[in-house]
Amino acid sequence: MKCNLFTRSLVLTALLGVGMLPGQALRANDEKVLVFEKFVKPWIHDSLYLNVNGVATIDGAFLFNDKGYVDDWVPIRTNDMKLIQSINNVIGEWKIEPVTYNGEPSWSYIEFQIRFVNEGAVVSLTPLEAVISFTKSMRDDFHLVIPFRDLDSIPKPIHMETPRISPQLARDSSGETVTFEFFIDQKGKVRIPIIKEDYNTEELAAAIMLESLLKWEFEPPTRNGKAVITRAVIPFRIP
Repeated sequence: MKCNLFTRSLVLTALLGVGMLPGQALRANDEKVLVFEKFVKPWIHDSLYLNVNGVATIDGAFLFNDKGYVDDWVPIRTNDMKLIQSINNVIGEWKIEPVTYNGEPSWSYIEFQIRFVNEGAVVSLTPLEAVISFTKSMRDDFHLVIPFRDLDSIPKPIHMETPRISPQLARDSSGETVTFEFFIDQKGKVRIPIIKEDYNTEELAAAIMLESLLKWEFEPPTRNGKAVITRAVIPFRIP
């Protein structure tokens, strides 16, 4: 769907992860409605690709906090690298209507595509998974998140934090596993960890695991000797 950015609120229906604790978001399997209360339009200047083709796009992964502001984002693919800076220039002013979990404002995770047109302004937001098959034949993409198979080597952790779960909580959750999906950036830092699937572990235990994972550091992932971003999955199991 397309949404007119000149209306007061911008509504986007997409696959939206709903959080439960600060910094923690689930990958959802159903459609949610995302409402922008404030959306400052990114602009791009002197784009050869945009001038020639009339449209430029960037796909990204966005983490919104429980106040509705962007906490972090990772560009996934684009056909014009200048779009990244265009987003960075305004993203601090974006604000969504916070999604709710059990009636309380919550963190949320979403991947979507932003399209630029030759007029010089963004005209639509489009759910990423719904348009990727349509746009990929039209795009000369830079893939910014590189899969493990294309890396020089699989990044190894150089610093790990063990979750400090109390003995009582460990007994209550013994044998349970929480699987996290996250990005490893060019410096080896963990970015935007989310819970990959449903789980039965105590929420407090899951939050402690996430807090520990955010302190992990990896060897910077590289392709052809150049630092890149990759996406990883790690299961945490309580003994």
